[in-house]
Amino acid sequence: MLTQLLTMSLLLQLYGGVVDKALIANSEKQAKSQEVHAAAEKEQTFKRYDIPLSNDLQKYIYKQAEKYNLSYELMLAIAHTESTFRPDIVSYDGSSVGLFQINTRNTINWLGESVGLDKPNAKNPYHSAKMASWYVNYLKEKYLSEGYKKDAVIKRVLIGYRYGVGKSAKYVRQNGLHHKYIDKVLAYKNKLESGELDAK
Repeated sequence: MLTQLLTMSLLLQLYGGVVDKALIANSEKQAKSQEVHAAAEKEQTFKRYDIPLSNDLQKYIYKQAEKYNLSYELMLAIAHTESTFRPDIVSYDGSSVGLFQINTRNTINWLGESVGLDKPNAKNPYHSAKMASWYVNYLKEKYLSEGYKKDAVIKRVLIGYRYGVGKSAKYVRQNGLHHKYIDKVLAYKNKLESGELDAK
């Protein structure tokens, strides 16, 4: 469409404005219509699942995943594995809280600051999703820069999410990229992607 507009502009210059200005206006209108259609199409890629999260919260998680070019299904699978979608759950030792089990002892303030939350609340599922998405992206960028490739980087990110950066490095040195946490997350992700949990 941009090419058409440039061509029209060039024709106007060459023929001294003889080209019908209505034609140019029509081209601009078509371009705008295509932009609106593309935006609507992108909006329609959000998929609601039959899981115990509101449509609004699922859409929010989708938008956060999209912001960082992450898999929406991966983020839902992390939330399911961490909390079985319970936003008020607290870990056995009291350190991790909420939908994405944000560590309230070590990382919540750093994550909150990183995403612009003055008072991050791990029990707020929107805060939790915002911080978790940023953190998964942070881990992804970190491990890609260390040379991990596409399939391996997802596994490395999940171990990093599970243990934190420092402990996960030690774990990977000793065990490689094998952990039941990875298996659980990826199995649930596959379940979502297979259509098994599509909203009715």
